Amino acid sequence: MAKNTETIEDRELCPGIRLSKSFYDTKENRLLTLLMKGFIVYLLSMGSIGFYLSAFYIEYNKPLCHIAIFVMAMLCAMLYYRLLTENLGYLVLLGVFAGLVYMFRSYINSGYYAMVNITVDNAAQYFNVDIQRLYAEQIENRYVTVTFAVLFIGIVLDVFLNVYISRRMQYVTAIFVIMGLNMVPLYMVSEPNNLYVIMVLGGIALAYVFRSGKHYSPQVSIKRDDIKFEEKGRKKKELAYVYDVKAMVNAAIVALAFIVVTVPVITAFKPKDTFNVGYEGNKYKELTMAGVSTVLMDGWAGFFRMNHDVGGLEGGVLGDVSTVRLDYQTDMVLMLTPYTYDRIYLRGFVGVRYNPYENCWTAGSERQGYNDTVRAEAQSLKDAYEDDYEYASKATMNIRVVEGSRLYQPYYTLSVDSGDGPYVVAEVYPRATDNKTAVNYEYYNSVPYSEADLHVPEENMEAVETIVKELGNPITDEDIIQALADYYQREMPYTISPGRTPRGEDFVNNFLLDKRKGYCSYYASAAVLIFRYMGIPARYVEGYAVDYEQMFDAEYVNGTYYADYYQGYSEIGETALISVDVTDADAHAWVEVYDPEYGWYPVDVTPSATEEEEVVDFWSMFADIMDDSDATSDVAVENAFGGGQNVNKIIKGAAYTVAMVFAVAIGLFVLIKLILWFAYLVRVARSNPSDKLIISYQRRCDKRRRRDKEFRNKLNYSQQIEYVIEADTEKSHEKVIAILERAGFSQDIISQEEYDYALSWIKEHM
Repeated sequence: MAKNTETIEDRELCPGIRLSKSFYDTKENRLLTLLMKGFIVYLLSMGSIGFYLSAFYIEYNKPLCHIAIFVMAMLCAMLYYRLLTENLGYLVLLGVFAGLVYMFRSYINSGYYAMVNITVDNAAQYFNVDIQRLYAEQIENRYVTVTFAVLFIGIVLDVFLNVYISRRMQYVTAIFVIMGLNMVPLYMVSEPNNLYVIMVLGGIALAYVFRSGKHYSPQVSIKRDDIKFEEKGRKKKELAYVYDVKAMVNAAIVALAFIVVTVPVITAFKPKDTFNVGYEGNKYKELTMAGVSTVLMDGWAGFFRMNHDVGGLEGGVLGDVSTVRLDYQTDMVLMLTPYTYDRIYLRGFVGVRYNPYENCWTAGSERQGYNDTVRAEAQSLKDAYEDDYEYASKATMNIRVVEGSRLYQPYYTLSVDSGDGPYVVAEVYPRATDNKTAVNYEYYNSVPYSEADLHVPEENMEAVETIVKELGNPITDEDIIQALADYYQREMPYTISPGRTPRGEDFVNNFLLDKRKGYCSYYASAAVLIFRYMGIPARYVEGYAVDYEQMFDAEYVNGTYYADYYQGYSEIGETALISVDVTDADAHAWVEVYDPEYGWYPVDVTPSATEEEEVVDFWSMFADIMDDSDATSDVAVENAFGGGQNVNKIIKGAAYTVAMVFAVAIGLFVLIKLILWFAYLVRVARSNPSDKLIISYQRRCDKRRRRDKEFRNKLNYSQQIEYVIEADTEKSHEKVIAILERAGFSQDIISQEEYDYALSWIKEHM
């Protein structure tokens, strides 16, 4: 094969192009361009707001909002007319806007509350849950307050979107911004008004048309000396980004017309009233229902929960739940005849040994040789019933477990029959308030309690002793129990948001000495150890607690007779068989203590909630700061920032919020970098040697420009290569320049050897 002796210089390069002088003199119709961009911002801002509000039928002053947001969008776009207006305009705008917000903050705040409350109401209906966290609206006229809130949100969107639309035409970012929140009504199948659908889609289409023109940056943002040309010794000229406004307007009209026609046509073929007819659901949507309902009910903080909708109870595992999140769905169905005003406890998990720093209870069923003795009390009460004791009784309860596999039984259940149906039938002998039947010790298999029921770990002694000293000197078991219950109520407030137990710390010690607040499992766990320390045998119990008040909302079971389900003494007289839905809101933890006369019985020392639950999500803290519910703004500010505990709460919440935002930003940055790096590798892998060399060279140049300002003015291969070399006696750079020019402009593809040579030189010198 003959050797190819053709040199680089012998090969013909592709001819270039010559631009006429008239091209350089072409100027952009800046006013019309900016007005069009402002119109796009208006479509996106007002369209996204109207999209959300119309989907939930939220009323407000539409003409006023349309006019104000349109004018603001145009004003924001016009800020880019000159450098001076761009630099100073936003500062002036920010000052005026901040003053207006301060003046009308109570209206804006109430309008925001109104929109949240209406959204929550719709979410409660759609997800069929009881969402209790609603905001109090200081100003009741929602039409007025929502209008103020819409104006506030609209102006914020105008400013934000203007940065992305007028400067960079980043329509993808705009889509994420305007459609992010609007996924809420779409997810709940709440359909918006067609006008706002057209506005949103039209705004996106127009932004895409401008983006497709490539030269979308405003002239004012371009450094005029970046690109310069020279004409035979004459003065250097520059090439600025220029819109063909007429072409853009025509394309925009076509895009907008297409959207305006398409939406009504689709609506005509598929009317709104028939949209969901025959819809059977989406399996992917069903997978996200629980998570979305959590966000709507509790904000993003809801994802930091660790419980599985069982009231924060996890089979004796403690301290992992930051905030109790409830779905209020039925966990169990209990059929009974009401017989007492007292709470009915359904016993499930029984913890015997507390494991310090492991933060969990070992179940009695897991301890070899441990004897659960509670049936002795039921047998004793049965004897009293059969002996016709005045205050004795017998009840039959039907229990159907809906969620989970654990069977929960009422106290003093003697036997359980699985039966043939979905219900488990429990034979129960209740202990009414006046029932003084003593336990028969003969029914205990061995002893009524063991050393495990009195064990206090050495690691918890100091914390337990600290609390015991503060209880005073109660004498009897009843006095000790009441003293601890009073202490809890007075000194350790109840909350469903106690936060997780810090890593490496003990649950009980942290609760008693540091946290000093919590929910039922906190109080019950500590109480067991305190009672044991004071000589009372005790156990930790998890299950469900059904109050008498819940039975008012229960359903009567037709076709049944009272005598078939209850016989004997009843505190409230003859009733009827009812069916009670037991939810995770009824999940509870309590203490089981031993009494020498009555045996084992439940004791509840969890305090009642005496103050409003603390809300730690970002929007609630923002609303608290903006809150003007008191007589003067000074009081509102004091409520938001005053008081050491409130300040700590806000600072901690703000710190968490900033940390989360920072973490998300870092994660997105890393993800984008990885995607770009992967795209670069794919592009290089698919390219021929010429394209690979140019891609690699441009990547090196980009890095050089970031650290070398002088290098940015070097516009072609020759200038760039000659700038980076200090001395090249062998003139190797000339060969590299020739290879680069052929790779970039020639129709012939460079060889692999040329590619390797040039790339090696570039890596060494650049």
